[in-house]
Amino acid sequence: MIAETGFSAFLHEYIAPWLERVLDPLDSFFLSLPPWMWTACAVALFVVPCVGAFLLRREFIYDGAPDRAPWRDLRVWGGLISIPYVVLYLIF
Repeated sequence: MIAETGFSAFLHEYIAPWLERVLDPLDSFFLSLPPWMWTACAVALFVVPCVGAFLLRREFIYDGAPDRAPWRDLRVWGGLISIPYVVLYLIF
């Protein structure tokens, strides 16, 4: 193995032990959950912002738009863009 020098050595000596103390309990907690819960959390990271976007007022969404054409509704675009990611997480 090549000896670590410079920035990499600094990270391993000072930062890694601190990160391990902080993240190991979190890692243990997540590993104690069933795998379907991991998928549910990942899907929620996409679904919750989409729901939040649909709760925004229509005037806020179309602010500055020259017209109120349906294709300019950013809430719909956000939902459409999120669908493939949600499907991927549900499949794999």
